[in-house]
Amino acid sequence: MPSSILGYKSIAPHLNLPDSHTHRKYELVHMPSGLRCLLINDSSSHMVSVSMTVGCGSFQDPDEIHGLAHLCEHLIVLGGPQTRLRHVVSNSGGSMNAYTGSDQTSFAFEISSYAEDSLNVFIMDSMLPVFASYFSKLKFTSASIGSESRAVHEEHMLNTSNIEKILWHGLRLLTRDSHPFSRFATGNLATLSEAPTKLLKAKLVSYHAHNFRPENMALVIKGPQSTNHLKKVVAHHFSGKKEMPSILSSSGLTNPSKNACVFDEMAENILFIKSEVSPRIRLCFPFCEDDGPFVSTTQTLLCNIIGNESVDSLCYQLKKTTQLAENVFVHTQEICKESSVLLIDIEATNQGMRRIQVVLGVVLLFLENTLVGIADSELESIIDEYQIVDQVQFKSKKIPASLLEEVVAYSEYLQRNTENIQGIVKGEAGGNKTGSLEMKQTIRNRLCRNRLLVQILSPSFLPVNQFEGPTPVFCEDKYFGFEYTKLRYDFSGLPEPSLPAIKVPRPIGKLAQKVSFLVEAKTQSPATKYRDLETAREQPVLWAGEDSLQIWSHHLADSRDIEISAHVKLSLVAADAESLVGVEIMASIVGEKLQFILYNLESLGCSWAVHVNVNGEPSLMLTAGGPSTLVHEVLSTMVEELVTCLGSMHQCSYQQLKRARVLLRRTYEEYVNATGVKLVFVMASVLFDEGLVLPAQRIKALELIDIESVAALGHCVLAGPSFTSVLVSGNAGEPDLSKVRDICGLVGGNGVSKPLFHPESSFLLPRGECCTLQVAGPSGDPLAVVYYYIQMGERSSLTTYVLAKLVELVISAFAFEDLRMKRNLAYGIFTGMRMFKKTFGIHITVPTASHSCSFLVEQIEEFLTTLEQIIDSFSEQQYARLVQDLAKSTDELAGDDTATTNLFSSLQPVNGSSGQGNEDEHTIHWNNLEQILNKTYNFGGKACEERIDHGVLAKITLQQFRHFFRQKVSVSSPHRSVVAIS
Repeated sequence: MPSSILGYKSIAPHLNLPDSHTHRKYELVHMPSGLRCLLINDSSSHMVSVSMTVGCGSFQDPDEIHGLAHLCEHLIVLGGPQTRLRHVVSNSGGSMNAYTGSDQTSFAFEISSYAEDSLNVFIMDSMLPVFASYFSKLKFTSASIGSESRAVHEEHMLNTSNIEKILWHGLRLLTRDSHPFSRFATGNLATLSEAPTKLLKAKLVSYHAHNFRPENMALVIKGPQSTNHLKKVVAHHFSGKKEMPSILSSSGLTNPSKNACVFDEMAENILFIKSEVSPRIRLCFPFCEDDGPFVSTTQTLLCNIIGNESVDSLCYQLKKTTQLAENVFVHTQEICKESSVLLIDIEATNQGMRRIQVVLGVVLLFLENTLVGIADSELESIIDEYQIVDQVQFKSKKIPASLLEEVVAYSEYLQRNTENIQGIVKGEAGGNKTGSLEMKQTIRNRLCRNRLLVQILSPSFLPVNQFEGPTPVFCEDKYFGFEYTKLRYDFSGLPEPSLPAIKVPRPIGKLAQKVSFLVEAKTQSPATKYRDLETAREQPVLWAGEDSLQIWSHHLADSRDIEISAHVKLSLVAADAESLVGVEIMASIVGEKLQFILYNLESLGCSWAVHVNVNGEPSLMLTAGGPSTLVHEVLSTMVEELVTCLGSMHQCSYQQLKRARVLLRRTYEEYVNATGVKLVFVMASVLFDEGLVLPAQRIKALELIDIESVAALGHCVLAGPSFTSVLVSGNAGEPDLSKVRDICGLVGGNGVSKPLFHPESSFLLPRGECCTLQVAGPSGDPLAVVYYYIQMGERSSLTTYVLAKLVELVISAFAFEDLRMKRNLAYGIFTGMRMFKKTFGIHITVPTASHSCSFLVEQIEEFLTTLEQIIDSFSEQQYARLVQDLAKSTDELAGDDTATTNLFSSLQPVNGSSGQGNEDEHTIHWNNLEQILNKTYNFGGKACEERIDHGVLAKITLQQFRHFFRQKVSVSSPHRSVVAIS
């Protein structure tokens, strides 16, 4: 292969970039083979992320073998002895993902640029040849086909309880039978077994040879290396066509027509699905190019206007005025390159489910009367405001928390857009501004009654009776197993609802001056990180310490945002079930009001949340984040609304109390009825953290709460003593901190009553205690797991923690290969650290599939015995590499695949915005806040774990590590403490 980069078409593309991306350098390379590569030099991260997208997917499945494309994806990731991609990635501490869509398949991995193999060769240098091997003719063996067919089936079984997967599959039931979207894309054992293995193998070879060609693929590589370096690497591994397989016969492979209509406007247009999940009404409006071209920016604008939740908006009318809905989500979802759907998801109340026609009528009234009927000049002005908000959002766009998702999005865009890649970062090809006339025409032609498709999820088929039509025929879906029926309905006959005027919401209004400042603000690039040069990292400092208030400041000079968390410990509120539930009801009522008041601030880049009873103690916690020009307004609005509501709880309506109780009951019942990983994680928290109140106890207490008790509790919170702990993270100066002190000083009274005791400790298993806990879950639960927990000790012991992190690193490196590949136990194997308030341990979590708990425990302990032998054979050089890998990992933030480590890290707000600002900075903020509230003050960790002391790590010898493993982990040790929960 040529080593020179000369002769390759290479350009530095002009891209639209947000401020957070301007330090990056981009280069687009067109290889002689036809492969298009986007190379990104990112000096702010030492991680290398790679994504390859191929222009093929489930639409190319043969009619008789549904899931072939998905199976091929699994087999490629599995690979052979020379191309075992997942094995290399997982053993090097990286992460990987692959995805099969309708007409695109993507493969991506992320790994540290520091990672080396046993020969001191950087892993990156051995990974790209694996990606390049996708061009080659792979060898599909009968054994691997059988193994991965089972993995595909197991993945599908997990999907059968995923509501979004159910709804998307349900949309296929309303599709033309002639269109490939109507087919079962995922595949399972039944569909993959319909063809003999020999024929299946031939189809796989043919599918791979036809589609995995350079001209049909796009590659994106992002890393700290220069674009010249990346270009040389690409030229070396992806340069020519000589290894390409000859094109085989494509007999039996589908090549769908680009102009085929997805839906038939004369066919059934309502699908009823019987499901026990929250009742939902989904309105689907298809956008297909066979009806004429459409601009994605128009879809985005429509989603923003329809989904706006500010006062007097459509969502406000559905949720607040009519109380027909609990939540409304508006988004688009792609079917294929030429087709997509605009979805309005309505989580309906009981009243909404009894009046589905009214719900549909309210939405159509807004579209047809409010949006189409508004004056063109006024609509133009509103559109201008939304486009300004769009500019602010794009300008302030953060580096995604998942770098894998970022590079996958780029490679998918690049594979489809061969010429114009200017909008690759934004994900839109661009186009002219959407005007009022274009928007109204789009609504008339596409968001109209004759194109509307409706999906209704309900625990029963009673909603069918709300629509006139022939006697319904009830069926069972043979892939997902749900019951359903379809009917054809003329939506022109819907009754017109009688409502107050619905407004087209303005997203800026009085915030115009502050928004203009955000648009005009100068770009602030993130600091560059240089290899092998560790920069000093500031730790939080106590800025103010008073009798009832402490403020910690964590200064981040390179941040343009500020994040504030104010935790109010309610000293006079008992930690019993009734009091804790009362606090949650108050917070729910406050949060419901805030979601409408703060919506436009949220759309301008601010985040907010209301948390309660952190770590099981009576408390309220407000979090606010966003640009420094807006964040104080968010926090002051939250505090003022909190104080106002607490003081007027006696004026709370029965409907407000009822809504709060309904939402909380649903949350509690989700925990009571939890399955899989969620169930065992909850039970582990109940076992090891003192003072937690069980969800079943909360449900009983919920029935005892009335307006009088809530009002009394609100008075107690306002008048009684409290202690507020505040953490301010970001580029906050003295004026910012002073504002925070003034705002937070409004919460709580200054009483002198003796505070109640709230437990903050954790339980330790007795030394040598090994037991199994059977948790009653649903019979035949496809998500059931065995949670194998090995106790390490107390969080306060830095030496124990560092030794345990070494153990965790070794377990994670070998678990996938042994438990998943060698023993073939399950599709997903999860390992990691589990932190409680004061103690911690390591868990190995394995889906049960068809295995018993005792069998899986036996297999895990055999694996641990094998691991002990591996550690005993470690050389000093291998151990030094292990220590080095752990030391380097401390500079990385927890990845997006990191399992939650304790109750605090998985803490969910009672109400709040969908995101928490800059994900990396929020993670740091959350870690530090957990240390403050737990009074451990060991700042600098990640995923709410402890900070690794490098001095302690450097002193630990191989002999000490072996002794620790034999004592704490070894199956033969009389000192180890283990509990298996299933």
